[in-house]
Amino acid sequence: MTDLDFDERLLRILDHEITMRANARVTRRIREVDFGMRVAPEEFELREGRGVTRGTFHSLVSLGWLHNRHDLAITGPTGVGKSYLSVAVGVSAIRGGYLLRYYKLAKLLEKVAITRADGTYPQFAHTLAKTHLP
Repeated sequence: MTDLDFDERLLRILDHEITMRANARVTRRIREVDFGMRVAPEEFELREGRGVTRGTFHSLVSLGWLHNRHDLAITGPTGVGKSYLSVAVGVSAIRGGYLLRYYKLAKLLEKVAITRADGTYPQFAHTLAKTHLP
């Protein structure tokens, strides 16, 4: 690095700083969402019983459906990996710069009921509205 001129060294230092901050932001957002498990899209296991093809999975984690403003509902019987898939898609969305919240339906309905009862529903609704993927 000593053989580089000042501008090139500065550019490399700034590029490194930008990359480090972006990585820290992604790590922080993943921690804040609290998925309850860690599944990076590249670690997702496409097993026979999941009913998700490699093409479908790549379509989901590439976020084309999100860019086109389509909704995503993941359904299936117990134990097939709905949460596992949603975490992988969520991590991909965070890496893509999206803000999101992660709730299983029962917990979301419980949260809505509690916030309506204690009068904090408007704040909760505002929090959800600020995210890209409530």
